[in-house]
Amino acid sequence: MHIFGLDFTSAPGLRKPIACATCELDELTLVVKKSISLPNFEAFEAFLQQDGPWLAAFDFPFGPFSIYTSTPIIPTSVTPPPIIAVIDGISCSSTTPKITPIVTS
Repeated sequence: MHIFGLDFTSAPGLRKPIACATCELDELTLVVKKSISLPNFEAFEAFLQQDGPWLAAFDFPFGPFSIYTSTPIIPTSVTPPPIIAVIDGISCSSTTPKITPIVTS
């Protein structure tokens, strides 16, 4: 399975593109194949159109999730999924990586 790790920026450009590590999951080993740069939203949208199966993990440039769950950006008639409360309770300082990637050339 293709696994992508994306370091997202709110204003991608040539100086600060969206960085993407392209990886393959082989059994329990994550193998980093290459790194690509997506210089704009059009390149990002094209990236999302590729065939699957694939999974992407994003590092968004946002603050704590409570900012978004306490601000009515979701209509009040919609109940946010329970995962929002779980994510909001995670302390970034207590998380540690569980997978050691293997980089290939």
